[in-house]
Amino acid sequence: MATSMRDALFIGANAAIGAFIGFAVSKGALSEGSAVPPLMLIFVGMAAVELIGAYAARIPLGQLVAMPARFAALVVAFGGYLLTTNV
Repeated sequence: MATSMRDALFIGANAAIGAFIGFAVSKGALSEGSAVPPLMLIFVGMAAVELIGAYAARIPLGQLVAMPARFAALVVAFGGYLLTTNV
């Protein structure tokens, strides 16, 4: 599969979101046992990135990036979360 620029930007933005959430958990701003778990915040961040990107590109939701890029973004975001929480 050829990776487009949108796919690469989507994966990079989600890596930053995962690292930011992990940093917030490691500094105590977010708790792992809170009502909204950090993994759910990663999913919300992924949805927000796609919503903002689709709105900016003026394309229908769900057509911004390919499905393999979404899976890669989830893995990268969760990896960034794990790296910044020192697990």
